[in-house]
Formats: sequence, C-alpha cells, structure tokens
Amino acid sequence: MVKISKRLLTILDSAEQFCAPAVRTDNYPDSIVDLLIFHRMHFHMAPRKARRCFNHLKSEFVDWNEVRVSVIRDIQVGLRNSYDSLELAVFIKNFLESVHGQLREICLEYLREENLSDTKQFLKQIKGIKPATIEMVLMHAKGRPVLPLTLEMEKLLVKLSLAKKTETRDRKGKRLYDLVGPEKVIPLHHYLLYHTNVYEKMPEPEELPADLSLRKSRKSPAKKSKTSAKKKTSK
Repeated sequence: MVKISKRLLTILDSAEQFCAPAVRTDNYPDSIVDLLIFHRMHFHMAPRKARRCFNHLKSEFVDWNEVRVSVIRDIQVGLRNSYDSLELAVFIKNFLESVHGQLREICLEYLREENLSDTKQFLKQIKGIKPATIEMVLMHAKGRPVLPLTLEMEKLLVKLSLAKKTETRDRKGKRLYDLVGPEKVIPLHHYLLYHTNVYEKMPEPEELPADLSLRKSRKSPAKKSKTSAKKKTSK
C-alpha cells in the first residue's frame, strides 16, 4: 500500500471542510446533463454557491427544456454574484440548445452505454465544455479512475511535490485517484479547481490556503570553500 504524504492528508481534510455539505461523492449529480452543468458552475464560484445556484435553477424552472427556451436574463438571475454570470448563463443555454438540436431531447444518458472514446468525442464537439468537465463525466458517470485536472491544477500539484512534472496529465490523475480513493476524489478535485481557476478572478481574491501555499524551505548554510578554510588554518 502506498503511503499518503502528510501534505496530501492535510489537503484532503481541508477539501472536505471546504466542500461540505455542497459537494460530496454521495450527493454529486447523477444525470449526465446535470453533472455537466453543475461542474461548469465551479469555474465561476465556490462549491457551496454552485450548489445553491444549481438548486435554484432546478426549482425555478420545470426542467432543462424550460431553461433552454428562456431568455439569458432569466437564467442569469439564478447565477448572480458568481464570477461572470453572463458567460455562464450563455454557456448553459447554448449547451442545452446544442444537445436538443442534435438529439431532439435534453438527455445524455445513452452515453453511459458508449465507449470512453466516443463519449469524449461527442462532448468535445459541444462548444464551451471544458476538458476537466469531460473528464469528470468519464470519472463519475463512466467509472474511469482518473482525477480530472486542469493545467493550473497540474502545475500546483507539481509545485507542491504531489505530482511529477514528467508525468502526463492522465498519469498524474490516475496516481492521485489511486492514492485518495473514490470517496475523497471529488472534494479534492473541487478544492483544487476553486483555488487554481476561480478565486484569483474574484474582485477581492482570498489568500491561498496554507496547505496549498509554497513555503520557501530554509536555505542550508553555505559550504565554506577550500580556499577560505586553508586561509584560516594558516593564520
């Protein structure tokens, strides 16, 4: 069994506190359409706010089809106080229009029966869907054991010595998934996602949590050169 570092254990604890009760493995959206919209919200806001906005859309509209035929302003109302709510509202409407235009319904459950490659290819052609969101679908809905990572998350993990620079993104995600397990991987993903892709864009960004900050290691005292040592001996 591979031992988990103290730093990673601290981050996992922080991730659970930061995300609870809004984002847990056992309360993550089950349908693929829900999952795609819910995950995209996390590029614009913290997990708890994302849960509130998601619940608001689900309660204020009869279904996703009603959201699709609504004007952008009405969708945006439920997303207020998020980072760039207009961009998010436009994405949601366009995403729903795209799915309905191709399938004549707003349901993607058939993707569960498709192979990983076909699922990924279908989602990639929908404008505005981010790679990490596709990876979340593959992990949560299709059972692919790889922690979804963005480029920014990848860089942070390397700086924290939790991943190797030479590893591919898939390899980093697979190794971390195996380390933390399926129960903790979703809070970890959203904790890292927020602090690498969202909080810096806010009007008043917070300080990076201590467990994710890069503390400079103490410099070891400089070694005395042989020349200086000889001078001291000769005196």
